Amino acid sequence: MQALATVNLKSIPNLDEAKEDVVSVGSEYWTPENVGESKRGFVLGIEVQRHERQSDDTKSTGEVDMIELPCVVFAEQTKEGFKQYSNGSKRLVAMISDGVTSGRIKYGETPLQIKYAGKKKNKTNAFKSDAWDVRTLIIQAAA
Repeated sequence: MQALATVNLKSIPNLDEAKEDVVSVGSEYWTPENVGESKRGFVLGIEVQRHERQSDDTKSTGEVDMIELPCVVFAEQTKEGFKQYSNGSKRLVAMISDGVTSGRIKYGETPLQIKYAGKKKNKTNAFKSDAWDVRTLIIQAAA
């Protein structure tokens, strides 16, 4: 655990005049349940997060492990403003990473729709993984 920071009280600006950021610092893990479920907003980045996981070995005991999982972090636009979500699907993380590498996606700038496309059988094993449809959004200029 880190030590608490000290604040130089003489140099603090007036926080009553400060404006809140539109995106909350904390994120909620998004686990879509229905094919076609989607979110529109901006990818803020990919970060390693710690999440609980229950493996097949520990289901009977109720034990959970903590794992470090690379997650896509994005801000969804809602009527109330922006809400921050994360998702650690390997396919989604790879798609976003490839989009950033190719220049099609810029963190915090490129509007996207991320849509859950259901479970698809893996080519390399007998398991199924989440599938995604990620599209950039084209903003029409006001006439």
